[in-house]
This record gives sequence, C-alpha cells and structure tokens, in this order.
Amino acid sequence: MSDALARACRRTAEEGTQWILGQLLEDGSFGEKAPDLAACYKLPTLLLLTGRLRDAHRVLDHIVAAYARNDGDFGTEEEARTADPVLAQYPGYMTGWVALGALRAGRFDVAMPAWQWLRGFHDAESGGATLSGPDGGEDDPISTLMTAHLGYAALAFGDMAIAEACGKALADMHAAQPEPDKRLMLRMTRDGGFVEPDSVDEAPLHAIEVGRDDQAFFFVGYPIAFLTQLYRATGDKAALDTARRYADFALACGEAVEVNHFAHKVGWGMGLLARATGDARHGALARAVADHLIDSQGDDGGWLEDDPLTARLDQSAEVCIWLTELSALI
Repeated sequence: MSDALARACRRTAEEGTQWILGQLLEDGSFGEKAPDLAACYKLPTLLLLTGRLRDAHRVLDHIVAAYARNDGDFGTEEEARTADPVLAQYPGYMTGWVALGALRAGRFDVAMPAWQWLRGFHDAESGGATLSGPDGGEDDPISTLMTAHLGYAALAFGDMAIAEACGKALADMHAAQPEPDKRLMLRMTRDGGFVEPDSVDEAPLHAIEVGRDDQAFFFVGYPIAFLTQLYRATGDKAALDTARRYADFALACGEAVEVNHFAHKVGWGMGLLARATGDARHGALARAVADHLIDSQGDDGGWLEDDPLTARLDQSAEVCIWLTELSALI
C-alpha cells in the first residue's frame, strides 16, 4: 500500500472515530438515541486500536452494566439479543467482539467469562462453530461466519485446539461446496449437506454468488483473515492454502467486491494474505476495498448515511477498525 493511501486510511478512520465519539455520553453509552448493544459492541476494539484506552474502559463498563447476562453472554434484553434482525441470527457474534475487545484492554473480568460462553459454539464432531451455540439443537447448522469468528477468538485466547479445528472445518466446508467457482454456501448441516434458504429474503445469509452485486461479502472476508492468521500462528500451509481458496472466490466476484461496503472484512483479509503470500492480486483487492471505503465516507464522518443510527454506529466502527489495520498491513 502506498504511503499516500496508508495516510488516507488513517485520516479517514480518525474522522470516523471522531464522529462516533461525538455522540458518546460520559457513561460510555449513546443514550436513548441508540440503546442497543449493536451500537457499541465493536467500539472497545476501535478505541484501543486508536490509542483511547480510557474511552475503551468507559464503553466496556457500560456494556457490562447494561447488557451482561449471568453466563458471560451479552444482549440488549433477556429475550431479544438485539433489534437488528440479521445480528439476532448470530447470537455469538456480538459477544465474541466484546470478548476480543476486553481481552485487548486487559479486562479479564469481562473477557474470560465471555470466552467460556463462546466456546459453547464449538462443535466437536465437525470442528466448526454452530450458528446458535448453546441454545441450538441437533439441527443447528455449522456456520462459516461463526467458525471464522470462533477460530479467531480462539487464537486470541490461546486455545489452539479450537483454532486449528475451526481452520480444518473451514477447509472441509470449502471442499464440500457443490459449485465452488460460482456459489459459496454458508451453512452446513451436521450430515455434510448445505442449508438452502426458506425464502428469497433469507438467501443472502445462506450463500454468496459470483456475478451478483450488493452481497454480504464479509462472509468471505472473515475466513480469509482468520485462516491467514492461523497460518501465521502455526506455520501450517494447509491453513494458508484454504485462505487462498476463499480469496480466489472473492477475486472471482470482481468489481462487485471492490465497490461494496460490506467487503470491509475482505479488505482486511486480503491485506493480511498479501503480506503472507506476496501475491499482487491480494494486495490490489485490499487497496481497492480501502479506496472505496474512503470514498464512501459520509459528510458527517460516518458511513451508510441513510441507515438507522445503531446500524451506522456499528458499521462505521467496523470500517474504522479495518482501515486502521489496513494502513499498517501492506
């Protein structure tokens, strides 16, 4: 990445962070404007990356006071984890982010119970992570996103057995894809099949297809990033080979990835992979994603200006995280 683009990534991330902080109250919340956990679960990680330890602790204190449950999990209400209908389908995702942010901050009082709860998503038979975790039944599928999320958290918490199992599960899921050059299925049944959506509205959560715009490309980006980090932690070439396969799929999606807001994790993953492989294609896609995220920043400093505030805070924090990471990767 050129020095000019690296500086632009840092500058844009700082402007976005300032927009978020401008709405944060003294108690570490966003008040009645955004009372959902979805507004702040990524924020400790962003604040720590940008050198704001005091603010990170403020937000963590609020998360514990407002959203902690007795088992190490977090949720907006006892019955409704979040008002966001997509996030609600991934009950371990937000708590995983809280655990990672708390660990980075040295808040072991928060991090360790959250990690112990998150470990309940691990499926010993497949090696991957289930969609619903402890609350799921025998039909709860293995999720690509949650397997990458659990594996990445396992790396951070030093649980190499789970991390390596998740890496193998992602390899197995990719190997089982019926049309790996055209379609990436995201939920696998316990008997090795894939879960088809019940409706057109559910389809984006079940598969990513080559040749379609406006898809949730983070489903592809997270496996790339986790598997690359697993390779860096273990030296296992199999993990790197699997990361390359997921990256090949992302590359096959072409410009649709480059100009999609939800490709932010693809940018992060490709940045990591470019450093591990030296492949110019990986670096080029990381730069293209970074360019788009910079260009799509709103006038106020946030992203997705037409979305509700909670979604804007969530997505703006994530973009700032990956732009900060990308500024140092390649």
